[in-house]
Amino acid sequence: MFEDILSALQNFRQNKMRTLLSLLGIMIGVSSVVITMNLSSSLEASIAQEFKDLSNSILSVRPQSWRNRNIIFNNRYAEALQKQIPEIKNTFLFDAFNATVQRGRLSAGSKECFGIDYGYIEANKWRLEYGEPLMLSDFISGARKVIIGEDIAKGLFPEGNAVGKTLSLSVPNGNAAPLLFTCTVKGVLKNQKTAMGQISRYVLLPRAFLVRQLGHKNEGACIEVEVYDTVTDFKAVEAAIIEVSDAFANTSNAVRVWSPASMQQQIQGSLAMISAVLSGIAGLSLLIGGIGIMNIMLVTVAERRQEIGIRKAIGATTGAILSQFLTESAALSIAGGGIGLAVGFLISLAAILPVLRLFSGDGDVILSFNMQGALLAFVISAAAGIFFGLYPAWQAGKLDPVKALEE
Repeated sequence: MFEDILSALQNFRQNKMRTLLSLLGIMIGVSSVVITMNLSSSLEASIAQEFKDLSNSILSVRPQSWRNRNIIFNNRYAEALQKQIPEIKNTFLFDAFNATVQRGRLSAGSKECFGIDYGYIEANKWRLEYGEPLMLSDFISGARKVIIGEDIAKGLFPEGNAVGKTLSLSVPNGNAAPLLFTCTVKGVLKNQKTAMGQISRYVLLPRAFLVRQLGHKNEGACIEVEVYDTVTDFKAVEAAIIEVSDAFANTSNAVRVWSPASMQQQIQGSLAMISAVLSGIAGLSLLIGGIGIMNIMLVTVAERRQEIGIRKAIGATTGAILSQFLTESAALSIAGGGIGLAVGFLISLAAILPVLRLFSGDGDVILSFNMQGALLAFVISAAAGIFFGLYPAWQAGKLDPVKALEE
């Protein structure tokens, strides 16, 4: 075996250009597979990072059509959901309105203010940077107390510590003068991503405030459903919510249900499919590289017929000749695979993060290497070299030494 390796190295040195071209096919194939798998792995890791701060236990139920609503989101509907679907732990009616948020001459501009129910902040796993949460009594009375995002707090209270201080909500009132409400800041939200956008721009207050102060009906624009942490089949829960909602509204297709968990599963499923297709396309390069090795080895056998004849004439067995040429083809594929691995990882390191940042905007991106996929590509490249080297090696092994020496 050692002699076969030395013979292979000597043959490579004598035919440098041919060796380089043989290596190139396998190298391109392996590096393409490695880059594709690393890109897919990085996309999955980046998407998981985007969903990291979102509560998987929250499902959002919204009307199928905002203009032609067939269902009313009220307490009776919320009770029907919780009673008929055992996976549901809590339900929260949810509504919103626009208001200009200001403090004296300082203004945070027009913001969407959210009217929420008791326990909604905790269910979403939102945390306070400082301050205290709203109390149950605040939700019952519709108190003029708010939880605000970090950006609003920094803009309106540059001196720091907004807790206990007041701000004004200027709510549009048609053609009449805006409604002005003075509210006390109870806490400031810790900055994190949510399903509705950046939490740093939120204004949260008891939903009863909307009912009592703004004349909203005792219902929500949508309903948020909290399921138990043990739930894993979100599709089944979504289907159950749609079924109960259709029965409650006495119509079909009354609501649509969205959850971070199901969306993440859909995105990752699509990515896996795309990755498989791209890896398959990149894998064709390995096939082409293997065929290139076969072609080169056939040329090598043809050029070295006399050498093979001499070796067989002095006693070399068919197995020895077969081993010699298989070693050469395997050495080519292993060397090409190793170089392809290195090139693939270098290109991944240099290019994947900039590409992801280009398309993600402000989103966080993570570089993740798929080591198992890279190892698999290397093993396949080595196997391809051996497989495609079998026929040339067999051709060399079955040569008749007399005929080989006559040529």
